[in-house]
Amino acid sequence: MILRPFAASVLLLAVTVCAAPGTPSPEDANPTRVSIGEQVRLPYHQSATVAGTPYAIRFENVVEDSRCAPDVQCVWAGRVRIELALSGGAEPARDTLALEAAASTGARSASYGDVVVRFVDYEPAPAPSGKVREPGDAVAVLAVERRSGQ
Repeated sequence: MILRPFAASVLLLAVTVCAAPGTPSPEDANPTRVSIGEQVRLPYHQSATVAGTPYAIRFENVVEDSRCAPDVQCVWAGRVRIELALSGGAEPARDTLALEAAASTGARSASYGDVVVRFVDYEPAPAPSGKVREPGDAVAVLAVERRSGQ
């Protein structure tokens, strides 16, 4: 029957197009909206639009989660680094922000146009030793502020 190969081809094409980089995922169909001066809980691979601006923030990746497990004693508390994609301005941008238990050595905020996005908190808590948290469980808490002087 000629319809089966045709249907399989259409299905393969649809899957390929939907998985193409830069294509919004189904989760982003209704992005969260955040106002300047507010915080937003942004789950992994989700987006938030910034009210009153053309900007959108997307939690792209967990670059590093080296936080100390709660059931061991560590010399260093560790850190979490996430990658954000910022769009809606002249040029899309990607920034890696770090959140550390001790004094920060990594960037904790990113400026984009007249908006500053600050990495405030991260969920879930560190995994027990011997266990790994999946990135899909991650939630970044971000503060969105107006850049001073704007």
